[in-house]
Amino acid sequence: MGMREKRTATQLRAMVQVRLDALPEVIEVTRRRPELAPVVGSVERTWVDVQGRNWDLRTVNHAVGLMGPFRAIVDELRGRFDLAE
Repeated sequence: MGMREKRTATQLRAMVQVRLDALPEVIEVTRRRPELAPVVGSVERTWVDVQGRNWDLRTVNHAVGLMGPFRAIVDELRGRFDLAE
């Protein structure tokens, strides 16, 4: 399980948002209807789980059809970075 780099909640949220915005389906929706662009919620500190992760991000507005990719992005980053705050 090794040491993970630490990031602030603001940094983690921005990292998720950038990756979500880069998805082809998000680019297309945003091009057609900018007001429907997905917006990620707040990073939450959690109890350290069995994989050593200490944060999660569970909400995203305008995410119809995007929860699978959103969850994959969050889980990948949770495995690489710890919440510093």
